[in-house]
Amino acid sequence: MEEVEIISREDRDDEETYEVVPITPLRRLEERLKRLEMSTVVPQLQTLITQIIELIKTNQRLVDDVMHANSQLRNELERIATKIDKLTSSLSDLLEMIKAASQEELEALHAKIEIPEIKVLVEMQKELIENNKRVVELLERLDKKIRVGTPISQILAHYPQLKLRKYPGVKTQ
Repeated sequence: MEEVEIISREDRDDEETYEVVPITPLRRLEERLKRLEMSTVVPQLQTLITQIIELIKTNQRLVDDVMHANSQLRNELERIATKIDKLTSSLSDLLEMIKAASQEELEALHAKIEIPEIKVLVEMQKELIENNKRVVELLERLDKKIRVGTPISQILAHYPQLKLRKYPGVKTQ
């Protein structure tokens, strides 16, 4: 025997109408839907949950690895700082040794310079410096006399070694 459900329709005001709907096909559809939901969704949810758990575990391993690498990097950086300090002190010592060696080389070089030919050259250079100073003094005096207005004939009489040349394009007063 089939089960039926009576549904009232109140579309019409004047009379009541009823519709007979068999329930068995509806119940079959409901059961089938439940089976489908249970069979497809639950395993998919379980695989999704399993995948999420695996992802979380992998993520945690990555975080652990990064933390471990970070601590190792910090340790290495601390070691580098001490090594840099040692290197700096070693370089300072090296520079001091180079300075001391260069001082010794300079002193040895000065001792070798006592060669007689060099002494002669040094004396000649000193004489040239003195001569240049005298020439500069004479030129300064001559410039003062020219500015004061002393005639050229008096200047030439006073400095007989002075020779003047005429240059083309230069006008004399």
